[in-house]
Amino acid sequence: MHRMAGEKNLELWEQVKYVREGGDVKRLHTIPIIKSYSVGQHCFNMLGMLRILRPKAPAELIWAILEHDLPERMIGDMPSPAKWFGLLDTAAVDAVEEELNGRYLPQYNATPLDEYEKSWLDALDMIELYCFCLDEVMLGNKNVSTIISNIHHIFEELLKSYPAECVMLFKSIQGSTWEILPDIGLEHLR
Repeated sequence: MHRMAGEKNLELWEQVKYVREGGDVKRLHTIPIIKSYSVGQHCFNMLGMLRILRPKAPAELIWAILEHDLPERMIGDMPSPAKWFGLLDTAAVDAVEEELNGRYLPQYNATPLDEYEKSWLDALDMIELYCFCLDEVMLGNKNVSTIISNIHHIFEELLKSYPAECVMLFKSIQGSTWEILPDIGLEHLR
C-alpha cells in the first residue's frame, strides 16, 4: 500500500496502537449482551480453533484471522444484517478495510486469500460468533437467539463450501450441552 501524498510514515508505536485499539473494538453493539466481546477476543478464539483443527495452517491464514476485523477501529463494527440486506456496498467496505490495514500495517500483505483459505476464515468467523452466542445463552441471554438461528441457516446454506473440519466442529458444538467444563480434580462428579 502506498502512502498518500503528504502522509508521514507511521512510527512503530502507531502501528502497535492501531492493532491494540482495533482489538479493543466492541462487537455486537446493536444487541444487549452480558459478557464483553471484543475484536481481540474474537480473533484469539478463531486462532485457538484454527490451532486445534489445522495446526500447520499457513501464515497467510493466521495473519488474515488476526487482521480481518482491525479496520473496525476506524469504521466501526458493521452489523451483518446491514450487509445481508444490501444497505452497505460490501465491495467498497472491503476496499476501505484493505486500505486501512495497508496504511497502518506497512507489512500487511493485501494479497487476497485463495478460495480454500477464505472458506477457513469465513467458517471460523461464523463458528466463533456462534460459540459466543452459546456462551450468552448459558448465562440466560435470549437476545442472541436470532443470531443463533441465522447462523444455523447460513451454515446449512454454506455447508458444502466450508472445510470439512469446520463443519465437523460446528456439528459437534451443535450437539453439545455447552456446559462449563469441570474444574481439575472434580471430573468424577459429572
